Amino acid sequence: MPSDGHGLPDEAIIEAHDMIHHAEQEEHEYEAALKRGITDEMAEAEYDLIHNAEVQAAREERRRRGSFGKVRRTLEKFIPGKH
Repeated sequence: MPSDGHGLPDEAIIEAHDMIHHAEQEEHEYEAALKRGITDEMAEAEYDLIHNAEVQAAREERRRRGSFGKVRRTLEKFIPGKH
């Protein structure tokens, strides 16, 4: 709540700002889809495809790094010295 006791709480202002930003982003995406000549459904499907590919790539990267970490720790156990 603001210190003078008037106006909206900070959380309400932040939420309103986030909602406005989200609406502007949706409008921009809609206009971009129209320029490309695709429907909202096609644009959403494209987004889902790209987003899912990014999530999958991040998951694979974490898995790959985890595997390397296990190998490194095992080698550190067997090879004396500072690593």
